[in-house]
Amino acid sequence: MDFKIIQQKRNVLFVVPCQGYFKVAFTFGEKASKLVFENNKIPQFIKDELANAKKYAEGSTIQIEVKNASDFNTIIELIILKLLQ
Repeated sequence: MDFKIIQQKRNVLFVVPCQGYFKVAFTFGEKASKLVFENNKIPQFIKDELANAKKYAEGSTIQIEVKNASDFNTIIELIILKLLQ
């Protein structure tokens, strides 16, 4: 079972429960991707994944495993950047 979080008809993220952790999937358009690359709080591995993600009309999609508080804080920061676009 996946969960989709939307705001005003816009997809913000998808949450996929896994055993002992969960995955979060984001699709970033051009503007939001630029914000991710410019943000010092976003770990380099996420920027690398986004840079290498296949680009579609709606943007580039990445998945992030959330296993600890640090991962969760990164997800919050990505949500903020996504909503700024």
